[in-house]
Amino acid sequence: TMSVKIKIGVSSKRHGPIKRNKEIQKNNLEGFLKEYNVDPESMSLMKQVHGNTVTQVTKRIRVFEDTDGLVTNKKNIYLGVVTADCVPLLLFDKKNSVIGAIHSGYKGIFLGIIQNAIEKSEESGAECRQINAIIGPSIGVCCYDVDFDRAKAFKEKFGHKIVEERQNKYFINLPKLVENILITEGLIKENIFSTDICTSCNNKDYYSYRLESKESYGEFVSFIGME
Repeated sequence: TMSVKIKIGVSSKRHGPIKRNKEIQKNNLEGFLKEYNVDPESMSLMKQVHGNTVTQVTKRIRVFEDTDGLVTNKKNIYLGVVTADCVPLLLFDKKNSVIGAIHSGYKGIFLGIIQNAIEKSEESGAECRQINAIIGPSIGVCCYDVDFDRAKAFKEKFGHKIVEERQNKYFINLPKLVENILITEGLIKENIFSTDICTSCNNKDYYSYRLESKESYGEFVSFIGME
């Protein structure tokens, strides 16, 4: 089999918001992709809805409606996910030429989007033990405090360790939860890379919905493609 080259990139505030007020900022996206020599015409994004739908991509569509994950085994289709606290998850199986980009917010994770992403990757020809995962910049357990009900629901579904209690506040560790689910789904721990960057702590570089006002926050993009 021909070896594929995997290309991955994550934008930062330096590039400006890739999405703001539900609109893709075309100039910012194009400027960012230029740095990676990626043709904006080859980029597929999603109209993300915090669900658990993962779509298999057979041909490039500019924006896939009502989906929170994209998976493809085609070259020269770049898959992008925009976030500002949610976990951007990028998947690749180089041996079998399958890639994925998943928007993993707390709602989607709770509804099983990670499991669906692995299932769709396998349908596209990937093998669990060959899949590498990159957990991009997202809100860390340091900053992601939630109310009692959400904490309780997550503890019941995913175990107590995923929630930390500090000064009568509850904090969910979303990046760790994503990693745990991937391992449960059959990925090898050594194949999972976490950037360990909290969007809220590192707000000078990344957008954070939680930290910034609803008016001022933007979203950055994480993308993956095969050449």
